Amino acid sequence: MTRNVPSLPAALALAALANAAPLPVSAEVGSRAEAIYQSHCAACHAPENIMVSSPKLNNAAQWRERLAPGLDHVIDRAVKGFGAMPPMGLCDACSRDDIEAAIRFMAAPALDTPIPAD
Repeated sequence: MTRNVPSLPAALALAALANAAPLPVSAEVGSRAEAIYQSHCAACHAPENIMVSSPKLNNAAQWRERLAPGLDHVIDRAVKGFGAMPPMGLCDACSRDDIEAAIRFMAAPALDTPIPAD
């Protein structure tokens, strides 16, 4: 039996979200979100990628600006695609919940403050 255990940074990010996020946080969700980030999101959202204007992993200021219209708005754009963001981040196997988990993983520091309701 293999157990999925999130990395320490992912576990800390998920712990920070526990009070602010309605999404149930579990080791399985955290490891899935991190895996989605690594395989589909990091190409544009990695902090070292300065060639695109996407909000970067754990950059609270960039994510707060992007989340200003509300989390559901950002999720809808990620699911449907917007500008340079391809629909579903080109993750054909992802569900809307997976996309939400990946966004919450990337935006964890920005989620320490309330997000306006849509």
